[in-house]
Amino acid sequence: TWSFTCYDQATDTTIDWVYEVVGPETVDVGGEEVEALHLVATETNVGRTNGTGTHHRWILTDPYLVVKERVAIDNTTESPVGGVDYVERYEILLTSLVPTP
Repeated sequence: TWSFTCYDQATDTTIDWVYEVVGPETVDVGGEEVEALHLVATETNVGRTNGTGTHHRWILTDPYLVVKERVAIDNTTESPVGGVDYVERYEILLTSLVPTP
């Protein structure tokens, strides 16, 4: 694992990130199974914005290429009219290892 901290001056928020290596996993990319490295990054937001996020990434290491990503973020930012919730969920999956023009 490794970690770092960022500060967002615009929202007076500290964001702590922790990265973990889950390990190798097989991912289907357009019908082709590839061996990818699964990483998980978690974020914890404290300040005017509070909440958490989890970012799963499956990457090829040579060449470096994200072949799959799954994200879940839940934050609340204080505003003059009260807390404003932000929710983000998505999953993306590469459909081919071959570039198309």
